[in-house]
Amino acid sequence: MQISVRQVLADNDYPGRGLLVARTPADGLCIVYFMTGRSAASRERTLVLDGASLYARPRGVTEHDPLRHYRAATIGPAWCVVGNGDQVDTVITRLATMEPATAVQGIAYEPDPPLRTPRITVVASRTAGGPMLIAGSRASVLAPEQTYVSTLTVGDVAVGSGILTTTYLSQDRHVVSTHQPPSEVTVAATDAETLLELVWSSLADDLRVAAAVVLPTAAEPLVADLLRSA
Repeated sequence: MQISVRQVLADNDYPGRGLLVARTPADGLCIVYFMTGRSAASRERTLVLDGASLYARPRGVTEHDPLRHYRAATIGPAWCVVGNGDQVDTVITRLATMEPATAVQGIAYEPDPPLRTPRITVVASRTAGGPMLIAGSRASVLAPEQTYVSTLTVGDVAVGSGILTTTYLSQDRHVVSTHQPPSEVTVAATDAETLLELVWSSLADDLRVAAAVVLPTAAEPLVADLLRSA
C-alpha cells in the first residue's frame, strides 16, 4: 500500500522534528529537515545558514540550550550530515576515519525524560548515486535507560518516493511513541522548492517552526531560497 508524505504527516499531528530523504525529477536527491514545537521556547527558533552549515538558533537573545540550538546540517568534502542535535558534529568528525554505520554508533537519545527524544541522523554521500544511511538513537522500550541505535542503509531513492523519519508519533498532539521506524512514502514534488512547500504545508500552522532542503550532491548543497520559517 502506497501512502503520501502529506498523509503520513497529517496522521501524525505533532511529529516533533523530522527528516525526509526524497528524489525529485529536477533537483535529484533532497534531504528535508523540519522542526515543529509546542512550547514557546521551541517555537522561538529558526534555521540559519552559516557557510557550509545550517544551524537551529533562537530568534532573539537567549541562553544557549543544547537541546534546541545546534548545527542541523553540515557539508564535508565526501559526506553531508543532517540531524536534530549535536550528534551532527560528532558524526562529521568521525567520518574522517570511519564508515557511516560506525560513525553513528554510541550516540544517545536526548537527556529529556520522560520523553527521551530520539536523535535522528542522515548521512549522505556527496557523490551522485552514493550510499545513504538513516540512523535513529532511541530509548529501549523495555529498558528506557538504554539507547538502541538502528540504521537503514539506502542505495538509492526512486523519483517520486522518499523515506521519512520523525522523533515523535502523536495523537491529538500528545506523544504516544518515540519508537516508530522510518516510513517509505510517495512524494509529489517536481523540484526541491515544491518539495519544501509540500512538507511545510503538511505541518500544523501553529506548530511549525522551520524547514530547509539540503542537496547533498549539488555544487551548492545549502541555499537561502530553500529555507522556511514561521
